[in-house]
Amino acid sequence: YDGKVGATREEAMALMQAVGHDAGVETMRAWADWLRTHDKGTGKLGSVGWCFGGFWSLETGIEAGTDVTVVYYGRVDQPVDRLKALKGPVMGHFAGLDQYID
Repeated sequence: YDGKVGATREEAMALMQAVGHDAGVETMRAWADWLRTHDKGTGKLGSVGWCFGGFWSLETGIEAGTDVTVVYYGRVDQPVDRLKALKGPVMGHFAGLDQYID
């Protein structure tokens, strides 16, 4: 969110909704590249996210080629052709009683 923090639920929702897809992908790719080449890393990369972060975890797996992707909830309704870009295992956690994302 470019350093911004929502102090209320409404402010947090507004920040979340203002994230553009292309800018988000660019940010996730940049962080993935940085992490893969970090001198204390192994070159392997996984992504984990819940809800909004679950969507971005999956997007990072698709767009940056993570070695493993974990999604807790999140929007995962992606076309099969996009999902074929995933390079490693994917673990999804979903709640049947959640009234927001089922």
